[in-house]
Amino acid sequence: MLDGDVSEDNLDSVVLSIAATLNVDPSLIEVSLIAIPNFGARKQMSRRAPVSITFRFFVDADKKNDISALIESGSFSNNLQKELYKQNIQASVAFTGPFPVPC
Repeated sequence: MLDGDVSEDNLDSVVLSIAATLNVDPSLIEVSLIAIPNFGARKQMSRRAPVSITFRFFVDADKKNDISALIESGSFSNNLQKELYKQNIQASVAFTGPFPVPC
């Protein structure tokens, strides 16, 4: 989950950040953003509402193991946040569950 200035407008920059963090070509990554509703007084989405990101990447079996290790490492969130800042995206990174790596 990302919390900050993330929208469809900067989705390409998010992809570049994920690619740099995972050391893969950006063309191998698909990303979907799902805005999480602001459950406060307003019912509309806030620009700074947390955003859930789902991403898929297409690599061979050898690279899959490397990527799995990177995603499961304790530094993945920090590394992704640094890459987002390089792309001028001001967002914090938080994950709440396991990261299945498809075969």
